[in-house]
Amino acid sequence: MKKVLVITPSLAGGSWIATQKILNTLSEDAQISVVGLGRVTEKNKKLKFYEIPYPKYESWGKIHSKNPIFAILWNLPLTFSFLFLFVTKKPSLVISNGFSSSLLIAPLVKALNSNFIVFYHGSIFGFMSARAKKIVKLLSKYTDLIVVNSIGSKNDIKSLFSSRKIIVNEHFADEIFFKTSIRSESNKKLRVLYVGSLNKEKIFLPLIDIARKLENDNSFKFTFVGRGRDQGEIEKLSKESKNVSYLGYVGDRKKMKKIYDNSDILWSCADETYLAMPATEALASGVPLLIPKYPALHQKNHMKVMIGEEIVPKKVGWLLDTNDVNKCFMIIKKIQAEGISKKMRENCIEYAKLKYSPSNLTQTIDRIMQYL
Repeated sequence: MKKVLVITPSLAGGSWIATQKILNTLSEDAQISVVGLGRVTEKNKKLKFYEIPYPKYESWGKIHSKNPIFAILWNLPLTFSFLFLFVTKKPSLVISNGFSSSLLIAPLVKALNSNFIVFYHGSIFGFMSARAKKIVKLLSKYTDLIVVNSIGSKNDIKSLFSSRKIIVNEHFADEIFFKTSIRSESNKKLRVLYVGSLNKEKIFLPLIDIARKLENDNSFKFTFVGRGRDQGEIEKLSKESKNVSYLGYVGDRKKMKKIYDNSDILWSCADETYLAMPATEALASGVPLLIPKYPALHQKNHMKVMIGEEIVPKKVGWLLDTNDVNKCFMIIKKIQAEGISKKMRENCIEYAKLKYSPSNLTQTIDRIMQYL
């Protein structure tokens, strides 16, 4: 059986979940080992893990983006562990979750006759120095394939990598999330859910302000799932208010399905060309969306780009101007008063089937298999 070695700076969070979905399918044809920083929150019998105890990437990982030297220092334990496993396991394919943890090892991987693939979930081009771009472009020749999560990510890096090396693998919801019974309309209590990184760049702080305004109001229930630098705000609020719950990080997909099924609406985030993964899972579960109309990437704060209705059609959710928290508050109050119709829930599921089904994975697997 062919061997695959995966290197990742985090064993939690959206980029890892997206990576693991692909690895689960590849494991049917290959023996896959994963070396990563942090702890696995949900063991996966299809993969062999080598965990390196480390500060949580969601809270501290931004350090390495400040300077290339910081990136090298942050990833040193990961790099040395990878090199040891690479020499001992002799994989035919190396997969990296992200650029920072991998590009410097790409020449060695190719020199020892292994193929090299990068999974990329982010935005780098507009925020990279000219020198850094030259280095990335130089190292790009050692990369066989780049798997990105949207056409926006492809456009972000296509001047650094040959277009023939880039494939778009749109976010999708696992099959479990589509196993949904449509609930009847109910407006007694609005159960608002947030799932994702608890960092302000994900634009969830306005939801905290709204939850504070509705503190102990039995017409609303607020639930937060995730972790990050700003989770202290949620922990404090959940202790002070009877209608706010904080569940921490939930990696188990079955548990997440139950959480979506016990929610009426999801506050999530997006970039201008794609929805965050929790939003796709919510749609598949028949849960409409509340999405800030500004991209959830701090690097884009100065850019005049916005989320459009092509990403969040009115039939499945609401786009929010989070610079006006009072307006967002009134929208949530109105949704609670009017309830969410059965038709809207049906629209969410149909939209998810059209845009975010597991069929999105097929062409990606076909391309990756060429390098096994």
